[in-house]
Amino acid sequence: MRYLVTLFLVTLLLPSCHQRPANVSAVLDKAGGNRAELEKVIEHCKDDPDKLKAAYFLIGNMDGHYTLTGDEMKHYAGIFTVLDSLHRHKIPVPITSPILAQAWDSLVKTGGAPKKGDMQQQPDHLALKADFLIQHIDSSVQVWKTSPWCKGLSVEAFCEYILPYRAATEAPEPVHERMRARFAALRDTCKARNRYDFTEQFNLQARAFMGVSNMMRLYPFDISISQMEKGRRGSCEHLAQFEMMALRANGIPAAIDYVPMWGDLNRGHTWNVVLKEDGTTYPFDATALIFGGIYTYPYRFCKVYRRMFAAQPRTIPPRQEVPESLVDIHDMDVTELYNQVSDLDIPLTRKFDLPREYAILCTFRTTSWGAQAYGPIRNGRATFQKMGRNLLYIVMYYHQGTFYPATNPFILDKNGQLRYVQLSGQTLAMTLLRKYPCFPFSLNHMKAMTGGRFQGANKADFSDSVNLFTVTQVPEKIESADVTTAQPFRYVRFIPAAKVRANIAELQFIGKDGLPLKGKVTGFPDVSQEETGTALVNAFDGDVGTYFSGMQDGVCWAGLDLGQPRQLTRIRYCPRSDTNFILEGDEYELRYWDGARWTIAGKQVATDQQVVFQQVPAGAVYILHNLTRGNEERIFTYENGRQVWW
Repeated sequence: MRYLVTLFLVTLLLPSCHQRPANVSAVLDKAGGNRAELEKVIEHCKDDPDKLKAAYFLIGNMDGHYTLTGDEMKHYAGIFTVLDSLHRHKIPVPITSPILAQAWDSLVKTGGAPKKGDMQQQPDHLALKADFLIQHIDSSVQVWKTSPWCKGLSVEAFCEYILPYRAATEAPEPVHERMRARFAALRDTCKARNRYDFTEQFNLQARAFMGVSNMMRLYPFDISISQMEKGRRGSCEHLAQFEMMALRANGIPAAIDYVPMWGDLNRGHTWNVVLKEDGTTYPFDATALIFGGIYTYPYRFCKVYRRMFAAQPRTIPPRQEVPESLVDIHDMDVTELYNQVSDLDIPLTRKFDLPREYAILCTFRTTSWGAQAYGPIRNGRATFQKMGRNLLYIVMYYHQGTFYPATNPFILDKNGQLRYVQLSGQTLAMTLLRKYPCFPFSLNHMKAMTGGRFQGANKADFSDSVNLFTVTQVPEKIESADVTTAQPFRYVRFIPAAKVRANIAELQFIGKDGLPLKGKVTGFPDVSQEETGTALVNAFDGDVGTYFSGMQDGVCWAGLDLGQPRQLTRIRYCPRSDTNFILEGDEYELRYWDGARWTIAGKQVATDQQVVFQQVPAGAVYILHNLTRGNEERIFTYENGRQVWW
């Protein structure tokens, strides 16, 4: 009797054990003619519980994943052929390669500027075949079961951090065998104690294979594994996608975190995270020389997301009220891992002509406010969750691609306190030195001139050199120094401190008539302008936007052969920089936010390396435009006689 009852219960439960999850059935119903392919995957995995869970996870969350396709993409993929050719001919491809930039300009000239939105979407549930998915699931489960770095990894973590077959919208392809072969020697010889140690060594090996290219930031499409293997250059996002897939193939649970837009910068950033044994994640830049460093970035975290394969629970707002860029169902908010955060409840002080259910929280881009988050409106107040601190925000309404102010700007300080920024009714005089903050990247280039010496000599090898001036303070703009000796020199140069790489934008040696002396450019090393764009001639071209950068065997210098001994009276010099200091002769325009729009406070041509504006409305948010050149600008408040950047 007991046997019959047990048999009855097993028979009763059997159908529910094999009942497909609702999201799997929903995808199968949408798959149309491709349903048979997805059914083959489930049939293949049905007798292995782990593989069946993997199949259900991938198929059930397949909706919303797709490959971008289009004839235009084939045209722009020509850049990978160019990169492959450069690598095969052993031509260097530095981060600012002029050769690569010229090749890209040629592609754009013939095909126009590429736009991601112009491509077609090929949904995975309509396109992926059984053979590909079965091979990927079998290989992924094998990695999970055998890799020492997957020991103790839960099935849920396996599904999100090892299993997915794509990083973004690239063409998926079977890559496990190739990725495991590429890093086999590291796996076999590595003495790492944990996932962190192994990933640190893995990242250095990846660095030897690929690197960042500024030009590839203009390539708007996600790169397949095959394309990266061919080109070996990409944006930070491209590198992070490749490294994540490579880590997963080698048994390291990894993911991608990203900032859509920094809170105080006009762009975002993408990096990798490794899931450690204790369940926490460690962030790092793909292929970076120093492992980690994300927490020390000089930019401020407003919103940080982790890209997940499974759709994340959230309320989807009406598309007409929220920019599409803010709505990605696969993003998980992880801002609190990178910055102190606050939940905001903001009263809306400006009305809108149309009824709104949602408001948009913005920070500033280069020329306009940019969306960072959306939140519901209730009783005239908008709420926003987990917003990064130490940032200047403004709440906006969104309608047909345009933002309309709903509040005055406000600062969410480091302690989570709000301070509104609005006109005080008074005026003040304002002395401005820059139009954009000097971030550490630029400051480090400026520091390269510190400790360097200007020398004069009458022998070409400088064996009889006389030190004319030593740079003791970091030059942040165009600087000058008097030459006190009356001795004439035929050869003049600037030589950095020992083993410091030259980063020189401009050098001028002034004669008795007050004019820059002319001569033959000399120096070391003789860097190729065609390959690097940072040759010696840049230090004497009169353009502070170009620069000489080079070093060989710890030595570098830049100078002139004046042809005959000449007397010097002054030296003018400028380090490699962002050129966002005030430039004499350029026209500047100061604007302030009046509560609804940017209003002109004044306009003038700079006669010095600072501009002074009188009778400026006090208490506002400001922005300084260079009307002559450049495009980097940043908003600021003016506090205690100085610019405070936001």
